[in-house]
Parts: sequence; C-alpha cells; structure tokens
Amino acid sequence: MKKIKYIIIIILILLVIIIGTIITFRLNVPKRKNENNNYIDEEAEIVTDDSEKKTVSPINNYTEAFIISECMQRYIYKLSTGEKAVDMLDREFVKQNSITAENVFTKIENIDQYNDFYIKKIYKRKYDNNIKQYYISGRIASTIGATNGLSEKEKKIMYFSIILDKSNKTFAVIPYTEGQAEWLEDAKIPILKYDAKNKIAKNDNNAYEPDAIPDFTTEASKYVWQFFYEKNNFVDESYELINEEYKKAKFDNIEEYKEYVRNFDFSSADLTKFSKKDYDGFTQYIYTLTKNRKIIINRYHAMDFDVLLDDYTIDIETIGEEQTDLSKNKIARQALSQFFGNINEGNFDAIYNKFLNNDFKQKNFSSAEAFKNYIQNNIYEYNSFEFYGMEVINGAYVCDVDVKNAQRVASETKKMQIIIKPT
Repeated sequence: MKKIKYIIIIILILLVIIIGTIITFRLNVPKRKNENNNYIDEEAEIVTDDSEKKTVSPINNYTEAFIISECMQRYIYKLSTGEKAVDMLDREFVKQNSITAENVFTKIENIDQYNDFYIKKIYKRKYDNNIKQYYISGRIASTIGATNGLSEKEKKIMYFSIILDKSNKTFAVIPYTEGQAEWLEDAKIPILKYDAKNKIAKNDNNAYEPDAIPDFTTEASKYVWQFFYEKNNFVDESYELINEEYKKAKFDNIEEYKEYVRNFDFSSADLTKFSKKDYDGFTQYIYTLTKNRKIIINRYHAMDFDVLLDDYTIDIETIGEEQTDLSKNKIARQALSQFFGNINEGNFDAIYNKFLNNDFKQKNFSSAEAFKNYIQNNIYEYNSFEFYGMEVINGAYVCDVDVKNAQRVASETKKMQIIIKPT
C-alpha cells in the first residue's frame, strides 16, 4: 500500500515539474515584431500576401463607421469650401502624384460646392493594432434628400480609402478610381493596399477622436435618409435596398415598386422617434408615419441594411426564418394584416387583383372601383381590427373580426366575417 502511495506522489511531482517547464518556456518566448520594430499582438489580424483577400471584411460596429464618416465629411467639407486639404491626403499618395497646394485640383477631383457624402459601402482591412484601412464607396451631395437637378458629380459613385493610425489618432485619405486598384468582387468596391510601415504624422487637419460616441438617433436616421435620397434620385438603386423577402411578397416587378413609392408620402417621417429591437444577426428600427404607416430598417452591418415599407406584408419578427410550420391562427392573422393594411393605404387595385377570390369578386364586384366603393361605404378609411375567432370549414378559415375607426378613440365596432383560403 505504501509503495502505491509513493508512486502516486512521484507522478504528481513529475506533473508539476512538466507544467512549470511549459509555463516558463511560454513566458520566455520572444514576441514577434513587425517591420516597424513594434510588438505584434499574436491575435491581431495580420495581412500577408496569402491571407490578403480574407482580411477585407464589412464592419459591424457603428461607432467605427461613425468615425470614418466623420473623417470623410471633414475631407469633403475642406474641399467644398476651397481649402485644398492636402494635409488630409496620404503622404505617399501626395508624393507619388507630385501634389502641391497649387496643383491639387489637377490631381484629384474638385468637390466644389458639395458639402455632404453618404457612404454606400464600407469595408475594412486590419494591418496591425495601430493601422486600419477602410474602403469606401458613396456619393457626394449638396443636400441629403434633394429631389431633382443632380449634377453629374452627384450621380456617380466615388471611391476613397481612409487610413486610421490609432497610435497617433490621425487619418489620411486616398481618393481613387476603379481603374487604380484591384476590384473586390464580393463588396463591389475596388481595394488599394496601404503600406502599414507609414505612420501618419499629426497636423492641424488630420486628427480624429477615437472615443467619439455617435448619436444613435442619427445612426438610424441616416439609413432612412439614404433610402429617401436614392428613392428620389436613383429609384432603381433604392429597389435594391428593399428586403428580398418583403420585395417578393409586395411587388411583382420594379415598375410596380416605382408606382408604389411614387405615391408613398414620406414627408411625415419624424426621424427622431423610432423603436429599436435586436434580433439574431440584425437590428431593426421601426418609424411610424401618419395614419400609423411604418417604414422599417433592418441593419446587418454598419452600412449594410435593407428596408420594408410596411409592417403587415410579411411578419417582421421572423425575417429570414424558414416559414415551414405556421399555425392556422398565424396564417389567418397575417392575411388579415395584409388585407386591412392595403385598405388603409388605399391599395384597392392590389387587393382586387391579388387577394380577392376570383369567384367571389366576379359575383360581387365588377371592378376594383366597385370594391373600393363597397369598403368605403361599409367600414372606415383607416381601420384597426381585432381577430377574435376562427372556424375551419372545408379547408377555408372563417374569421370573425371586429373593425374600428383607427383615427378615433371612441369608435363604433363593426363586425365582419372574412373567409381566407390558404394557397
């Protein structure tokens, strides 16, 4: 028995010695240095020729995007006021292109009177713990939300890199064209690699505040205004911002979308008031317009978002999920939400053509106008409903619904029976 105890003690001592040796070895391994003789965080994302493609990625942190946006706005403003902003340009870019304060507008585009820039896409490459490079595409604008009379400069996509030097709290700008850099296909944005050995010396114009805290009311409103701006000026591009699931359910084609947004009154949007909810993989912002209409923004990354123009066409709480096992009650409620939502928006043609049963409308309504007259004479211009009962008869859902005037606190309740036939 004593022999076994001695053996156990010897094994434990040997384990302690081995573990101690391993720890000592790890503590004395010299840290790897980069070309600037700075120690490298081994967990940092280091760019090599082999991994270069993998290190370019969208950014999810809005505070980071806010800092880049602020740097970009300052650069645009300097140029727009006639200040040549050479101090903000990357020094290697200045050297390679022989740029001076006198010839700067022969080397880069003169932004002229434009004082705003909205970012369409933004991607990041991290070289070490100090140097990060951001690839940006976007448009300049004289006034975000302008509705007509765009110049050629405002119509075209412009490309920039912004480099942040965290150690010096400085930034530098590289303006460039598609032809000057490799095209990053996934991001649809060109990339231009920065030499991370070049630290950015501080001057009067190129400092940034790394601890800047954005106003999150501004965060959400920027997405809405970008959609408004593109809807007013680049309607085909605004169609690309519409959530795909919603788009398929709402519009048969882009022409139907154009007609819809042409008649959509966005002027009542109060962009300081919204609700916010975090889901797995995205954040959702909901704005309420007049007559309780909604515009909904789903943000996936800092500058990656999509838009829904109501809260009834699809279930906004299950976006991106497989809709394979919906209950009968949920199917009925979604159908009723679509029906009354379209009535409230005056989309009688859509209801008549897409929702009404063919046999039913042939017997009761000769046209969409006849259906509209029936609705206006029997319920309200703007309705709220309460779904309180349902019976399934021969595969159809017979729903009992209370309908009220949504524009009055005290409203007469009208009872309706609506039959839904699932497809």
